[in-house]
Amino acid sequence: MGRRQRIEREVCGGRSIETLWPAHGLLMEGRAMASLHRFVRSVRPSDLRVHLEQSGIQIAANIDWDASKEKFVSRFVKAVEDLTEKERDQLIADIDRISDMADEVGQAALMSLVEWRERLIAFEGAHARAHWLYLQSKDAFRQAEEIRYADENQNAQKMWDGFVGPRLADVKADEITMDGFRSKLLGVLDVERVHIEYFGRIRSRDGEPDHEIKQVTIYSEDVPADELVFAATGIENQARKPVRETAIIYEPSSGTIEVVGRVKTLREMVAKLFAEMLLGAELTGERLPRRRVDFTPLLYSDNLPVEQQDGIALVKLTMLALSTLDGKLNQRFEVPFKDAHTLHHALANQYGPRNPLKSNLRAWMAKIEIEFEPQAGRKRGKKINVNLGAPNKCSLRGKTAKERLVLNRYLRAWGLLRGADE
Repeated sequence: MGRRQRIEREVCGGRSIETLWPAHGLLMEGRAMASLHRFVRSVRPSDLRVHLEQSGIQIAANIDWDASKEKFVSRFVKAVEDLTEKERDQLIADIDRISDMADEVGQAALMSLVEWRERLIAFEGAHARAHWLYLQSKDAFRQAEEIRYADENQNAQKMWDGFVGPRLADVKADEITMDGFRSKLLGVLDVERVHIEYFGRIRSRDGEPDHEIKQVTIYSEDVPADELVFAATGIENQARKPVRETAIIYEPSSGTIEVVGRVKTLREMVAKLFAEMLLGAELTGERLPRRRVDFTPLLYSDNLPVEQQDGIALVKLTMLALSTLDGKLNQRFEVPFKDAHTLHHALANQYGPRNPLKSNLRAWMAKIEIEFEPQAGRKRGKKINVNLGAPNKCSLRGKTAKERLVLNRYLRAWGLLRGADE
């Protein structure tokens, strides 16, 4: 096929420079090429064939679907390069969505789908597991994406609010109730179009049985956005209305209602409407407490004990910031992670009886570094940096099993994290 060329313009020193790039070549370089190679290596050729058939993509007929892995990957990638631009863009977009669900957070979301869980467990590879579900049910795959969005933003300062609702309530999800809920949302959100998805799922917590969850995802029109697009005559501005996603998570066993959405003023309104129409209850206004950081234990000790079975090699407080109550005086103290001395030991040696940890200064920021034992076949273990800031900033979001271990167990065991799930 003929290779089209794209003109890119760069303003440099007041001069307009035009450079001719083969659009076809640019598309398959860098991240897209690496992602494609990794994906094709990780999924079954038979599933790739089904994917192409479902998408209506016509790929080179001379591909040997039974060839060795290396030969198949090489020929398939070459065939992708020869697709039309539209087909190639669609395939790369599909691969990006599927690959996003191949990390630990995405896999946890997939496993939250009760109906599909047992069949997904049978797959060894993360990419293959996500790809198989994508082929079996686009709706279930999108639900997994919605679960990821909700769980990833749980307790996020700018995205999350939690409310105390009725325990063990039945969710009214019949067509008439949902139509009424949708109509009310149009007014609350002040939009013209709303799409609602409702489904059951589970939420896993370390050391606890799985919790049944009911999730409602609301898709609505956001405010118009103006963006630059390529047109026949060059570039031009084009207005569009992006889709806004809001998730409602109801846990019957505890009665908690969580709302994840970008607009804070709407979260409580959506929660109240959900409780009223789908649970038949009225919210009292009581909110779930947000997590808050308590630095007090770090002023007295930097001994952070862990349990051997969790595979943690080393934990160390490497930074502590102190200030006066009025914030006019700030001091920051650090020690290297691999240094033999702890932060408390270094401060005691440096300042003696004038140790700032024994003064009236308050702690407002800290950094704890955690190194895990290396996994089989690897020389180094994974390292996590935990950055804490007053009053409730924590860099961990619980995205991986190791992050959840530190976030949900150790920060609480050390007395540094309070509220939320207490």
